[in-house]
Amino acid sequence: MTPLINTLIQVGIFVLSIYVVGFIISLINKLFYKIAGTSKAVIYTTGIIGTPIHELSHALFCIIFLHKITEMKLFQINSEDGTLGYVNHSYNRRNIYHIIGNFFIGVAPILVGTTILILLMKLMVPSVFDGIVDSINSFVKVCGNEFVFSEFFKMLGNIFVTFFKGATDWVWWIYFVICFFIALHMNLSKADLKGTVIAIPFIIVIIACINFILYYVSTNAYNGYLNGMWIGGMYLLIVLLSSLLYSGLSLGFAVVIGLIRKAGKK
Repeated sequence: MTPLINTLIQVGIFVLSIYVVGFIISLINKLFYKIAGTSKAVIYTTGIIGTPIHELSHALFCIIFLHKITEMKLFQINSEDGTLGYVNHSYNRRNIYHIIGNFFIGVAPILVGTTILILLMKLMVPSVFDGIVDSINSFVKVCGNEFVFSEFFKMLGNIFVTFFKGATDWVWWIYFVICFFIALHMNLSKADLKGTVIAIPFIIVIIACINFILYYVSTNAYNGYLNGMWIGGMYLLIVLLSSLLYSGLSLGFAVVIGLIRKAGKK
């Protein structure tokens, strides 16, 4: 494929996919509170763990991309506008590194939140973690540098089955509850998404330059780059799909909470 086509594919995998997943997670978040209710008890109980992690993820990438954090609230109650937490930051608008950082700062809750849940899985339910990693490695090995839909969906099925097999262990249920609290607050706010827009043109130009330069300079280097981007892209997709799985599980809790609220009113 030409460098232009590869650029479009890479932008789709590494940029657009994050937006799509963020949009779906935000819908799940709204649906959760629609079912479970928006009482202070529900909001503060679900937010006490997830909100600080959400805001700390923003702060982490502010530090990585050298933005100045001007104000930060990890968790607050009884705010006038209902905001549970926030991170305000400033940066040099003439610094490309700072500008690109806006994208990662904005989408950080998805990337950091999912990473934390994966690390907790390795620590708390290692058998589940090992089984999922084996499924991913088998998919990458079988497909090589091609995307095979049948193998991809087969891998997703194996991951789903492996994850819920862990339910026979009581530690898995503790992990499941932690997933709920963190995943519910991996959603991206309008402010998060708005801040990422300025970085997109720069990211696209950088990806395009790398593709065109390597394509015309060295075939071996370009093939190596494409192979690395392919493997990295597949793992990113798995991480994003994992975030959707974790967020989707929160709806199960929403139904339970909704039933408890209805029972309490009778």
